[in-house]
Amino acid sequence: SVHKPEVFWIGCADSRVAANEIIGAEPGEVFVHRNIANVVMKNDVNLLSGLQYAVDVLEVEHIIVCGHYNCGGIAASLTPANFAAPLENWVSHIRNVYRIHADELDPIKDQDEKLKKLVQFNVKEQCLNVYELAIVQARLKDSSSSQPFATPRIHAAVYDVGTGKLEKIDWFPKDAEDTYDMKLA
Repeated sequence: SVHKPEVFWIGCADSRVAANEIIGAEPGEVFVHRNIANVVMKNDVNLLSGLQYAVDVLEVEHIIVCGHYNCGGIAASLTPANFAAPLENWVSHIRNVYRIHADELDPIKDQDEKLKKLVQFNVKEQCLNVYELAIVQARLKDSSSSQPFATPRIHAAVYDVGTGKLEKIDWFPKDAEDTYDMKLA
């Protein structure tokens, strides 16, 4: 049979977060990339190769960036520990997300709430990273004139491993030009 998933999933490597089970898809319906804390780096050849294959060859309609509460990678980023390379290099990207949103995170005194909010901010930032990639921009541009919505549609979500609830997160900046109607995704 032909492998033609409609979704490319960028999620955490945490074994409690199984993409197809979370969204109720059958095996083969989701093309999956996993790493610590669902980070999208513009120089990550592993992620970019999977994304390019998903977008250019499989022609996925949707990209989901999914974080999860109680994420060890997010928690590690809030510690003062200096992890050895390459882990420290990875965690530094999450620490950068914190710096971007420090004005909103610093006032939060409850550590669990701060971690939850950082998970949400991390998912938003990773969606922006996906959106800015040339691979995605080219496909959006090519598909925008031939169908009602440009594809792939980019979605942000956070999974609660305790409750099994999947929460949609609005990720597109309110003040940005929305050329491809991502606010509607």
